Amino acid sequence: HRKDFNLTQRYRAITGGSRRELQAQVERGFPYLPAGSQIVLDDVTQAQVLSNIKAQIATRWKHFLTEMRAVGDVDLSTFLAESGAELSDLLGKGSFTRLRREAGLPTLAGGPFEEALLKRLKALVHVDDRSRHDAYLRLLSDDPPGYDSLSTADRRWADMLFFSLWPDGGGFLSIAEGFVALQGEPAFREEARQTLGLALDRAEHVARPLVGRLRDTPLRSHAHYSREELMAALGHATLARAPRHMREGVFFNRELDVDTLLVTLVKSQAHFSPTTMYGDYAINASLFHWESQSGTSVASPTGQRYLTQRSNGSEILLYVRGSKVWEFGGGAPYLLLGDADYVEHRGERPIAVTWKMRRELPPQVLQESRAVS
Repeated sequence: HRKDFNLTQRYRAITGGSRRELQAQVERGFPYLPAGSQIVLDDVTQAQVLSNIKAQIATRWKHFLTEMRAVGDVDLSTFLAESGAELSDLLGKGSFTRLRREAGLPTLAGGPFEEALLKRLKALVHVDDRSRHDAYLRLLSDDPPGYDSLSTADRRWADMLFFSLWPDGGGFLSIAEGFVALQGEPAFREEARQTLGLALDRAEHVARPLVGRLRDTPLRSHAHYSREELMAALGHATLARAPRHMREGVFFNRELDVDTLLVTLVKSQAHFSPTTMYGDYAINASLFHWESQSGTSVASPTGQRYLTQRSNGSEILLYVRGSKVWEFGGGAPYLLLGDADYVEHRGERPIAVTWKMRRELPPQVLQESRAVS
């Protein structure tokens, strides 16, 4: 009966997923709940819930300004808690830096890259493992180590952060030049550090190093990654090979002999053609059914690499995400399930492969995958 009550938070506590996904679930009768669970709404209640969700999406900038002036000079976490706003609401309309300035509160200075960088804050909100969080904080500090002085391991972290902020390379001649430019953006770095803190608080899984040959890379199983990060972590992203221009659902890193497989569980014809509506799902907590690209044959070099993986020593990394879009807009990040081993296959064009995960799937992923399949 109160229009300002946030039903979105209540329902998402049950269903998970983004606000857009929740809206679709309400409209379709909650098809992706765990087995044995139901949410049943009569027509009037369904209309009221949808209206409430849409009202939350339509939060206006002037509402944020009013709240900011009322709350006063506080940090990002306190503002969100006091105002009842969600981070996705704020970043969908602007940034905390802009909000503070327009509210007349003291704010650090900005440089020539600030406007573009603030739009990339969304690329940090999924950082949910401690190692990456701490590495990014060091690189965003007021006195970071120089890029050229970093160890090989720390340079991988730096590459991941750089391509998160500048997916197309930013026009820089070197990654080191990008980090020099970042030092001229104190307001952005402050908001980025606060955003990373909120991101770690949202973590749902325990991230662990990989168990195979890639255990010394920055990648952690059961942590989320953007496409830019996962490519940079393996040295696959460079200024000459910017990740923004790479849109395939698979890619092979020849130097490390690693195949990266990217899976979207809930496929929609709005985003996938009939030839890419693959049948990807968890069989159980350890086995995952995956289909190759539609043109891949058993005899092809790619097919042979998949099917002889256990004997040829190559590595398979499997990433999944629930749907293509998420509450922060743009492409949703992927959850790294971990490294995997070949078990069996059937057919070709596409090849249906069963992979055995070296670490069991998180229960939430298993439930969502079963509902989809």
